[in-house]
Amino acid sequence: MWRGSPSTASLYRKCIKYRTYGNLTVNWGCMSRIPRRLYSFTLAFAFMMFLTGSCFADIITVAYTGQLFSSSVAQISDNATFSGSVTYQDPEPLFGISGGETTWDTSPGDQISLTINGFNFSFVAGAPHTAGVGSLSEADSAGQVFLLLNGGAPSSFTTNLPSSAVDQLTVQFVWPSGTFSPSELPDPFDAADVQLGAQLGLESGITLGLTDGGVVAGLIDSVHVVPEPRMTILLTVALAILYASRLRTRYLKSLRARPVLAH
Repeated sequence: MWRGSPSTASLYRKCIKYRTYGNLTVNWGCMSRIPRRLYSFTLAFAFMMFLTGSCFADIITVAYTGQLFSSSVAQISDNATFSGSVTYQDPEPLFGISGGETTWDTSPGDQISLTINGFNFSFVAGAPHTAGVGSLSEADSAGQVFLLLNGGAPSSFTTNLPSSAVDQLTVQFVWPSGTFSPSELPDPFDAADVQLGAQLGLESGITLGLTDGGVVAGLIDSVHVVPEPRMTILLTVALAILYASRLRTRYLKSLRARPVLAH
C-alpha cells in the first residue's frame, strides 16, 4: 500500500509505465512525460516573446571604442582612448526629411554613453519634443551613408568630470553607400561594414562639447552589437531544453542496459 500523499501516489501510479526491450523491461513513464511539458512550455514562451517583439519597438544597442585626436579639456589628453555605447529603437518618431537627410526624434530609453580617462558622460532621452530629446539623422552623401546620434539639451546629460557640464554629445557611424536605405534606421545594425579609422570622406567618430567651450573629438576603431535582452532569454531557454533532452536520452540508454522488475 502506498503511504505517500494522494498527489504523490497519483504521480507514482502515472509513472509506472513499463516497456520491454528484448528481454529487458524498463520504466520509462516519468522520463517521457517531462520533455513534453518542457517542449510545451518552450513553445508557449517563444510565442509570448514573439508577440512581445511584434508589439514593441526593436531595441538596438551598439558598443564602440576608439582614440581621440583632439582635446581642449585640461583633464583629458588629446590621444586618450575612449569607449561607450548607444541605444536607439526602431521605429523612432519621424521629425522630418530635408535635402535628402532624414531626421528622427529620440524616444524614452534611448541613450548615449562615453567614457574617457575614467570620466563618464551620458545622455538619456526624454519624451519626444521636450528638452531631454536628441535626434538621429541619416543621409547618403558622396559614396557614404551615415547614422548620426545627437544628445539633446544640457539638462539631459550627466558627468563626473569636476566643475563641468555637457552641452552636446554626438556619435557617428559611416558605411559605404547602398549598405541600407537612408530613409530607414539600420535594423539590424550592420557592424561588420562600418568604416573605421581615418577616411577620405565622412568618418565614424565621437564629438563631446562642454558648456565652458571645451571640445574633444576622436575616431571609432571598433564596433559591435550588444544582444537584445529578449533574444538572450530565448537562447538561454533553448539551450536549457537541449540540455534536458540530452539528459533524458542518456537516462533512457542507461535504463536499457539494466532490467527493472515489474510487480
